[in-house]
Amino acid sequence: MPEHSESAEVKRSRQYREEKSFHFPLRWVSPLVVVVAALMVSISVWKLDSLWPIVGIVSVCAALIAWGWRNLVGIPLALPSQIVIVAAGTAAGISVALTRDQMSVTFVMGIAMVVLIAVEVWLAPTPRNYTEQETSHSQAPYDTKRQKGDDVRKSWSYASTTSAVAASATALLIAVGGSGWVALAFVEGWRILVPMAAVVVAFVVGANQVGHSWVLQSLMAVVAGVLSGAVGALFLRARSGNAFSAVVLPVISTQFGDAAAIAIFGAFSGASVAVAVSIVDALLGNHRKNLGGKAAFGRGAVKFLVAGLTIYALVRIGGI
Repeated sequence: MPEHSESAEVKRSRQYREEKSFHFPLRWVSPLVVVVAALMVSISVWKLDSLWPIVGIVSVCAALIAWGWRNLVGIPLALPSQIVIVAAGTAAGISVALTRDQMSVTFVMGIAMVVLIAVEVWLAPTPRNYTEQETSHSQAPYDTKRQKGDDVRKSWSYASTTSAVAASATALLIAVGGSGWVALAFVEGWRILVPMAAVVVAFVVGANQVGHSWVLQSLMAVVAGVLSGAVGALFLRARSGNAFSAVVLPVISTQFGDAAAIAIFGAFSGASVAVAVSIVDALLGNHRKNLGGKAAFGRGAVKFLVAGLTIYALVRIGGI
């Protein structure tokens, strides 16, 4: 008995050392992906004045999501499904850049979803009745029954067509949603928001790494989002003049003035991005086990695309 207890203690100690050694190098991969993508988007708008580099960035992020999705969600993603996700993310960005209309994404999304489901069903294994498998162990002792139930759930997630379709469809939605960055850049009135949005996303994701608990990390992300959003919006207003005032919250602007409307818009945008990033981190983060390098790259791409879609939605709601 003592030997068994000592072995368990040694195992926990080794696991703790592995987690500590893992956390330092890989915990910054996700924010690094976001910062690099945000920097490239800002350069594309400020210096290159072109939508196509942004389309390329969105395509790379879609590829990173497809590459690391299996490690992030723990459900296998077949190579044909990965190809569909990357192709759909790229096609969505291209369609927005060519048509200058975000509604064109709906056609891309519809076609890609049909193809993706067809691929998953075609590659699906022979169906199994997992309910019967779980019921057969219902008379077992509690610990054994719980272990058997865990095994059934793991078996379902790895072999069920339903789980595969749900996982791949979620990745597809995120990849296609990245076209929101392209949509922000092609509208002249919204274009000036892209650098501010990129900076806010970078600050939020960086602050999200501060602390060792999800609650503290989320709190730091919200604080950074509110401050960077408000300051960035006011700074952009000072640089761009009336061109920026027409974009944000016209109702509040007429009642309380441009400065108040811009500060509120920036702070709310930053807080919304922080909430979105924190949710992604809660669902896909390394809170229970080491998910590996692929997952870190994929999580960074997910954060960047989700943040862009969040800002795009806020601009559409409160903008011109």
